[in-house]
Amino acid sequence: KMRTYLNLEWTYQKAAESAESAEPIIAPCRQDWESLTNLAKMGDVQGIRHIAEALMYKDKQLAPFAEELIRLVKGFQMGKIRIFLKAVQSEKCKMQNDNNFSL
Repeated sequence: KMRTYLNLEWTYQKAAESAESAEPIIAPCRQDWESLTNLAKMGDVQGIRHIAEALMYKDKQLAPFAEELIRLVKGFQMGKIRIFLKAVQSEKCKMQNDNNFSL
């Protein structure tokens, strides 16, 4: 009804890629992760970006992680950066625990 009364036309945005086809995000080593976490606590976006760019060149498997971090840094989204870093580390710990208990 709203569409009729307000003479609106709905447009739908298509998803760029499905989550299934996206590359997995692999966390960096503990030392790099701790450095990023400390920089995030201080709000040092330039420092975070510097490490993220270095990680991209260091290991291609870390590129999805680094690209997401750089995307968040460009938007100065410090809260989301902290959440992202915690989530990635939590997933890494979970995977390590799963591997430790496998038969």
